[in-house]
Amino acid sequence: MAGVTDISQIVFRVFRNGKEIYNTQDGVELADSKQNYIITFQAIDSNLIAGANFYQVFAENITPNTQANIVGPISFSGLAIKS
Repeated sequence: MAGVTDISQIVFRVFRNGKEIYNTQDGVELADSKQNYIITFQAIDSNLIAGANFYQVFAENITPNTQANIVGPISFSGLAIKS
């Protein structure tokens, strides 16, 4: 991510089968301060249901009148372990 104007607060949301199961928030400063951010987070989906599941990750800027760009690439991976 790269800050463009002011300080943005970005919320990352992870959805399983259309239902939000995790979220986290991180701040991104304007471009003059730091050019690029590498944002990482980990989450455990402990209520996994049997069968095929569909996951999505969204990034949302929740600070009005600010802008941050996703530079990419974006990497998302998961591992299912049977207990």
